[in-house]
Amino acid sequence: MSTPPVTVAAALICDEDGRILLARRPHGGPLAGKWEFPGGKVEPGESPEAALERECREELGCEVEVGRIYHVLPGPSGPGGRILLLFYRARLTGGAPRSMEGNDLAWAAPGQMGDYDLLDADRALPALFQRDFPHFVPGKQAR
Repeated sequence: MSTPPVTVAAALICDEDGRILLARRPHGGPLAGKWEFPGGKVEPGESPEAALERECREELGCEVEVGRIYHVLPGPSGPGGRILLLFYRARLTGGAPRSMEGNDLAWAAPGQMGDYDLLDADRALPALFQRDFPHFVPGKQAR
């Protein structure tokens, strides 16, 4: 019998110019220095949406409203087993994101995300953004 995958929820948080928030993994931890979308592991008994709300409070010091799921990707297998990545649209509802762990944060347009050393699991997202939003122009998004 195979073990169920570890579920990881990630937030696609956009600013008013349509850029998406990226976070750099802290130095000294696994995959240090790599960039990722904010989020984390869904704990037993917790919904992915609740996990994202909790992770954003703990890691970014802000509140988010989690919206529709954007994409689901099988992630790499790690020491804890297989990973299932759930990417959700999210919007800020309280506070500005700031690193609670001392790591870097960046706002990037879809076309700029290739400039960041993203985790392997997150590398597919920029191409999906560009496919889904081919006419993206920062600062010109519908409000």
